[in-house]
Amino acid sequence: EEALANAAVALDQSAQNGYTGYAKTLRAYSMLLLLNRQFENGIRVDTRDPENLGPFVSYTEALAATMSLLDEADTELGAAGESFDFTLGGFTDFDTPATFRTFNRAIAARVALYQGNMPLSRTLLASSFLDMTGDLATGPEHVFSLAGNDIANPLFYVADQDIYGVQLDFVNDAEAGDARVSSKTRLFDTELGDGGTFTTDGLSTNVQVALYGANTSPISIIRNEELILIMAEANIGTDNAATVTAINVIRNAAGLADYSGTTDNASLLDEVVRQRRYSLFGEGHRWIDLRRLNRLDEIVIERAGSMLHTQFPTPILENASLAGG
Repeated sequence: EEALANAAVALDQSAQNGYTGYAKTLRAYSMLLLLNRQFENGIRVDTRDPENLGPFVSYTEALAATMSLLDEADTELGAAGESFDFTLGGFTDFDTPATFRTFNRAIAARVALYQGNMPLSRTLLASSFLDMTGDLATGPEHVFSLAGNDIANPLFYVADQDIYGVQLDFVNDAEAGDARVSSKTRLFDTELGDGGTFTTDGLSTNVQVALYGANTSPISIIRNEELILIMAEANIGTDNAATVTAINVIRNAAGLADYSGTTDNASLLDEVVRQRRYSLFGEGHRWIDLRRLNRLDEIVIERAGSMLHTQFPTPILENASLAGG
């Protein structure tokens, strides 16, 4: 808003709304990523004056502030006309105010899920790009390239060279035939280490993360697959048949048969958590999911003495008592 006020070229209100709606959406998304790390340590939401930052607020307050910012952005995007005054990268099919708005509502649905507000999450999904019969990969992406001033995909790992191992319970706990295991992981070469098993610092595995095929592969920000899983969880206890329908969309896409378990609330939540584990593997969701559901004890600790952290510490330069400020 301050930058727009200082712009050398005057912009009409519609164009201004496009800029602020876009910026506020991405700011809210960035706040959510930081909050997912900080959790109960909280984050600052008032950062307008870098010389006089606002106070840290609680997890609950920060989620509410993130939702409020998304709602502000949604209103502005709704009054931003038919096109943006700028070009977006990585937002193919989400590069107009109307389509970008569906991305905003998708992120808001994720926030509502974290808040435990299932009715609101369902309402927001209805305004997002959720498509129960659509491509599960649909959604905005982070894009990468090797061109000047760009960066490569930091999560691309060269087979048998960049050692990023998979905890073996991920493979062992999977249902037979789950295509997500074979499409997201690979075995290390049998000549590596001890017959294909790599061991370091007391941890061993023979399976490597293989999410991205190249160092220029895009990374999803949020996609239809996650939205269907949010729909499944948000309907538990309200419309369990809708939850089963959503679960089956995900299971069938992974090459699995329809869900055949019991349909009480607890069993359906177990199944949703299971499907989120495999659909969103390697994308930073499982730790957050288990934490928000008070199920962190499901994470396997393979090495004696290892600690299961619930949150990241406040960076030392942000902590006045440690930084001497």
